[in-house]
Amino acid sequence: MALKADITEVKILITKYGGTKECFENMAEYVDSYLIFSIYQRIEKLLRRKSNHSLRDHIKKHFTEDKITKEIVKVYKQVL
Repeated sequence: MALKADITEVKILITKYGGTKECFENMAEYVDSYLIFSIYQRIEKLLRRKSNHSLRDHIKKHFTEDKITKEIVKVYKQVL
């Protein structure tokens, strides 16, 4: 969902857990989803952040359906 959101230039606030930083690098705001104050602080920071096309361009370059499908097939082949 977040990948689709930024194509429309929505700013992204996302958990810092899992693989999110590998996907969004420094182009999103990360929160500790267990700390309400962390979420509040990041929302404020995100609202002040200027929109730019860097995340949108990054997503278009690295996360197209074709590229993701090829990676999934590669992983399945390795497992099998």
